[in-house]
Amino acid sequence: EMGQYTVITLSMKGIQASKAKNQEDQEEQEDPNEQLKNQLNDFKSMMSELYVQHLYLLEHLDPIQAKRFNDVREEKTNESQLISSFKNLILLMERYHKRKVVVLLDEYDTPMLDAFYGGFEEDFNGFYRAFIGNALKGNKSLRLAVVTGIMQIAGAGLFSSFNNAAVFNLL
Repeated sequence: EMGQYTVITLSMKGIQASKAKNQEDQEEQEDPNEQLKNQLNDFKSMMSELYVQHLYLLEHLDPIQAKRFNDVREEKTNESQLISSFKNLILLMERYHKRKVVVLLDEYDTPMLDAFYGGFEEDFNGFYRAFIGNALKGNKSLRLAVVTGIMQIAGAGLFSSFNNAAVFNLL
């Protein structure tokens, strides 16, 4: 199997709207709406960087697809476009390489924990559920995804429709 699939590596480590590190800092946090906006901007930056890594795809796109690609790359997306950006990149990579894609998603739970501690979990979870769900659930361009974090994905309660995961914990 080695070398047979295209791989996308994505780390959510840098997605942190809340800059509070301890209890005292948490009391002085920004407004939850501002933190949500910051978190979504971090997602735009993350996806932009990922699209830049795969800039070679741009040469093989029609004008409409190229505009969508550039909108993500230039961080000019709305929330709906941002939600579909990960899935679209997987699809474009499969078409270009003519192989299914493997996704390595590290620290998937960092944005969720940040939203929880920042007080904007309810507003953020809908976005995150759609972002991850669209990319991983039922995506025919995906060979497999390896998702890591400190919370067990089945126990996270966020991905109720994500029922085809095999969980391997430390034990």
